[in-house]
Amino acid sequence: MEQNKPGGIAFRPWNILVVIVLLGIAVGITKYGVAVPELPARYFHAGGIIAAVLGTMYFLRNLIRHLRSYRWSATRATITASHIHKIDDSDGVQYQPHISYTYTVDATEYASNRIQPSGDWSSSFPSIAHKQVNRYPEGTTVHAYYNPARPEESYLERTGLLPILAGLITFVISAIAFSLALAGIIRL
Repeated sequence: MEQNKPGGIAFRPWNILVVIVLLGIAVGITKYGVAVPELPARYFHAGGIIAAVLGTMYFLRNLIRHLRSYRWSATRATITASHIHKIDDSDGVQYQPHISYTYTVDATEYASNRIQPSGDWSSSFPSIAHKQVNRYPEGTTVHAYYNPARPEESYLERTGLLPILAGLITFVISAIAFSLALAGIIRL
């Protein structure tokens, strides 16, 4: 197993828990009348709207990317590597499946390691990452989907739409409720 330090921010499933905790704080502030005297409520309302718009744009971008990928063509691919990256950072240990494969389009060979159209993911449970790696043992032949306009773009699985939709809906509802509660417009 290879160790890797991430270069950017990775979406972790517990991010939704953070939004729920923030919503709980907003409910507590609203229900018990805790005031934040330094800033008027309209700043919290504006901040919540900005966060909701940015979060919605992030999830919509992934949703559009995912839906466009359904028009991609299929070809045969050969798995060249299949292992797990262990990511050990300040957030704890995460396990990320790494599947490399090659495929040929119009007599040109390409290589990729993208599993789903929505991008890479990691889990704090090694069994989930192992399940993914076990589905793609090195040397096997599988279907890969590639972008006919840019054949170097490809992925292996047409899955991952449900988490994008669930994240989008959860994020939008939580951000709007948090903003309205902090602004004093609604009482939860």
